[in-house]
Amino acid sequence: MTNYLNEYFYLGGYFIIKPITRAEWMNHDVLPESLLSASSCICDFYPDSSVVFNKSRKKKKEYRKEIGVDFSDYNKMEDWLNKESENRFEYPNVFSSLNSANEFCQKFLYNQSELKIIGVALPKTYKNSFLEDQDLGYGICKNINKAMAIDSHSTILGYEILG
Repeated sequence: MTNYLNEYFYLGGYFIIKPITRAEWMNHDVLPESLLSASSCICDFYPDSSVVFNKSRKKKKEYRKEIGVDFSDYNKMEDWLNKESENRFEYPNVFSSLNSANEFCQKFLYNQSELKIIGVALPKTYKNSFLEDQDLGYGICKNINKAMAIDSHSTILGYEILG
């Protein structure tokens, strides 16, 4: 059976995010208690590539504590990300498949029970205009340019305008 989403959308990739709690000032009749967003201004992304690919030992130590892994597992995580760059993990924070995102969570984010995996996709009709002024060498743009398929178990949660 063909995934109907693949008829209309191109996969941009998958993100591991930490949902946020709806703020008191937000309309509780419209928004759920827990919010998901593909915007790093709203939700934290994992892994945090600004730390992982940074040279600062202090930042890495703080990040290890935040995600609850020891030094050995943190080094294995960095090795995994370096090895899988350009294959299953793209800068910034984009996994090319749901399986890769799940594998990463199980191997390295096992102490983070509140994390969610979300996918982003673009309607096929917008592909050319979206890619027109983009760097096609990495991330969401690279995946959309390759016309990557959406995982067959995916469902639409909603729509978000990102820019």
